Amino acid sequence: MAAKGFCELPAARKALGKSQSELARLLGISIRAVQSYEQGWRPTPPYVQKMVAMVLFLEWRKGRKSVQPCWKTCRCEGEARSRCTAYQMQAGDLCWMMGESCPGGDIKAGEKKLATCRTCPVTQPWLAS
Repeated sequence: MAAKGFCELPAARKALGKSQSELARLLGISIRAVQSYEQGWRPTPPYVQKMVAMVLFLEWRKGRKSVQPCWKTCRCEGEARSRCTAYQMQAGDLCWMMGESCPGGDIKAGEKKLATCRTCPVTQPWLAS
């Protein structure tokens, strides 16, 4: 059994209503790769998890007029905001795609960052749907 990732491929694929071949085409990877990730033969790389997360997020965001920025959700102020790439870029709904993880500070390692993002109140609404 593969370790839990940021986005579980079978659950994400089901939520999107895609077959393995459709998901492979959407992500620009081979169907064999999708099959091996889903079966646990190979761990799903962080970049694939992020691509799946982006597709899920965009699908979730379609029906919303706006999404509260991460710095408001996490109540970041002053110094935390000044160091935050998401705040600097005014991309508070895409913080999970940026180089750091809030409120835990900089987390550069892919798997560790994604594990932190998985439990964040910013990502919970769309990861859980």
